[in-house]
Amino acid sequence: LNGWPGLATLEVRSITALCKRTVAPTLGLIDRWKRYAVVKFWEAGTDGGATGPSFPRVERKLGSVKAELRLPPASARGWTPSSKGFAWWFEGRREPPRLSHGADMVSGLRQDLKEGRRFNGVEPTCERVHVFSHRYVRRGPEKIKDRQIYHASLLLEWSHGEYLTVVELATLNGVGGRAGKSNWYPDRREDFPALYRAMPPEMIVPWKGDYAEVRVHDVKARSLGEFVAYLRKYEDTEGVEGSGEHDFRFRDVRVLESAPVRIGHNTQTDVMRYLLNYIGRDMRYGHSFQRFRNCQTFATDLYGFLTGKEDAVPAHKLSAAFYTNCSNNFLYVPELYGPPLGSSLH
Repeated sequence: LNGWPGLATLEVRSITALCKRTVAPTLGLIDRWKRYAVVKFWEAGTDGGATGPSFPRVERKLGSVKAELRLPPASARGWTPSSKGFAWWFEGRREPPRLSHGADMVSGLRQDLKEGRRFNGVEPTCERVHVFSHRYVRRGPEKIKDRQIYHASLLLEWSHGEYLTVVELATLNGVGGRAGKSNWYPDRREDFPALYRAMPPEMIVPWKGDYAEVRVHDVKARSLGEFVAYLRKYEDTEGVEGSGEHDFRFRDVRVLESAPVRIGHNTQTDVMRYLLNYIGRDMRYGHSFQRFRNCQTFATDLYGFLTGKEDAVPAHKLSAAFYTNCSNNFLYVPELYGPPLGSSLH
């Protein structure tokens, strides 16, 4: 639909049309005051809906026609029915690179280990975690609100020492809906970045600002110092606008905290399961929930959970003021609690 590969299987729920007032009475709708009237011609689940949807047959009298469509019910729990969970992991250091989502993250890694394709068949463990934040570079002068909004993420170090991993909570389909553009990779400005090329079609759909996904990126840096150097390369320290020849991506980069991972179950598949549990319990994100559900609260929850730091709070005042610890969501199987908070099934 409209060029989106992920919008290929949609159910028609209703068909409405904007009709001229002279036509409305013949359709059972009388409106003497408005020039146009909205008429519902067909609706699923009604007696008229048994005949199947069709285009309204009112010649030369229609202002516009609207069809309400919806994805299958299983799309409320994941991008595909067979792999639940709105979390994805881009294994950019794998050869070839792979992006897996939902439960397939776990099964894919286990298969690689079983076949000896990665890490000599030995599953890596997460050894150290860092919290960092930055502001975004936006077009035009920075406004007062822009100066208060920080994006927070985590950086994970692994036992293999080959690369690091960035973990973040952000808007659902925010990468797939923007052609795979990611700040964590140098090829962001290319027409088809490696991340986009690795994305399955079901993930290339419009983004939804009120819902969340967990994004995990394996990056080239092998140490905190190398990663900070990457951030500084794209940091705007002089207030240059985020357009034109400059590829600035970050402002006011800060490494906030660092600590060893103290939780006992700390293998890569353990981390995958924690992330799937967390997003499976609560999908909310965006303006209406921002006081308690955003990238900073997630980063704080995961940092405190992995390091055993009970008093962890967001570093930035606006999120800290309304923060509620939800780190228990990493532990429990979400399907045993019913539909995730914020989903269309709830």
